[in-house]
Amino acid sequence: NIEAHAAPDALRFVQTPWIGILVDAFLLNNDSQAIGQLHASDDIFQRGTTSQKKSPIYLTQLFASSMEKLVARLQAISDAEEYAGNPELLDGHSDGDGDDIGCHLQHVAEIIKACNAFYSRFDTFVTPDMTDTAKI
Repeated sequence: NIEAHAAPDALRFVQTPWIGILVDAFLLNNDSQAIGQLHASDDIFQRGTTSQKKSPIYLTQLFASSMEKLVARLQAISDAEEYAGNPELLDGHSDGDGDDIGCHLQHVAEIIKACNAFYSRFDTFVTPDMTDTAKI
């Protein structure tokens, strides 16, 4: 597990622009080759049941997990009123789960853009046989 060896917010800082590249290169792209690569990918979401001992991790699961962690981090802020309407004040705010809640917030904002791009074109990326497992 890579998170065991690196600071979680540092990983999010690196992942955020890669999510943006995923959105620009694949999710907002109308190119048939890019769409075909998404159809062929086994890393976006689970396709049916898995018989492996250890379940693989899918991108949609990572996205959902990051959003859940951010919600927990934000709920744990004791002086949350100070940040209302000023999310930039969270930059550099550390807690027990990382060094920069603001970085995590930016990461989730990019995830929301990716989810919007994916689910707004759900019928393009997900064939009918995949629909049950493609939802978060």
